[in-house]
Amino acid sequence: FGPSISTTYARRGYSFAAFYDYTARSRWEPWGNLAEFDEDQKTFTKFGFSIAKSFFLPKFQRISVDFDYLDGQRLDRFSKYELGFFGAQRIHGIQSGRVRAERAMLAHLSYGFVFSQQFRIEAFYDHGLIDDELSGLSREPFQGVGIAGQTVGPYGTLLRLDIGKTVGRNAQDGFVANVVVLKLF
Repeated sequence: FGPSISTTYARRGYSFAAFYDYTARSRWEPWGNLAEFDEDQKTFTKFGFSIAKSFFLPKFQRISVDFDYLDGQRLDRFSKYELGFFGAQRIHGIQSGRVRAERAMLAHLSYGFVFSQQFRIEAFYDHGLIDDELSGLSREPFQGVGIAGQTVGPYGTLLRLDIGKTVGRNAQDGFVANVVVLKLF
């Protein structure tokens, strides 16, 4: 059971959003490493906010800056924030499921060319400070750079390619590439 409340305000390239989620599990029994089990995690909360600004430049150019703060109480490995392509929280180059956070402060900078929804290509820089007590992370910096492109494909599909690489002190080996093909029926 998880009631939540959220709000968003967007005007003239500015965007403000905030959320609060409360979740109560119907069952919460010991699992895995019993030393990590906490009966109080039967309920948990997640909350945060984001602030963003997009600057629209001549010739279809756009620069975007945004900051996200994410926090929670009594989070376990299933409810922590997960950084990756499929989550709302993202640092380019981090594989989905590799980094989880009880608290995160994320900043993103992007520059690109955007021609409505038909075509876009963007470059990204992401920086995050991650807290996760179980993993021993305390304001641990993670940085990533990436490029992404999106276009309309054949038969009404949407094609997206996203490539990222972590940089800095916590750089992971290799890079992460995601190819997404969406088709609405």
